[in-house]
Amino acid sequence: ANSAGGGIKSHMGTLAYLSTMLLLGVPIWWKTTEVYRADLPYAAIQELSATRRIKYEVNILLVTPKFEERVPGLQKLFLKSDIFDINTASRVASPKEQEALEKASSVSVLDEKIGRSLFEELPGSLALVET
Repeated sequence: ANSAGGGIKSHMGTLAYLSTMLLLGVPIWWKTTEVYRADLPYAAIQELSATRRIKYEVNILLVTPKFEERVPGLQKLFLKSDIFDINTASRVASPKEQEALEKASSVSVLDEKIGRSLFEELPGSLALVET
């Protein structure tokens, strides 16, 4: 009779523990681990994305003997960009640059010889050199 009473006490203790965990532990755990979600101004965010476009200004210097042929096509291609505001400038290579172009064995050698002179006109620009 004693072992039957001990089994009931054991089951009652287990049920009391589980009910305490379910009634107190789970709600407290739920509340303390909840992620705070701030209200976002969705209307203002939508308004910003509709009115402001960010464009990056890029200067391209084209050094080529055929700039009359190359520049209009290049400018037409760049007008389609929604992200970049591309400004193009073009000219024929100077005699010093032409000589460096003909004698250069690699791009790094060419950059050492005429790199600085190309960017004096448009610092921070991209230079495209064609022979």
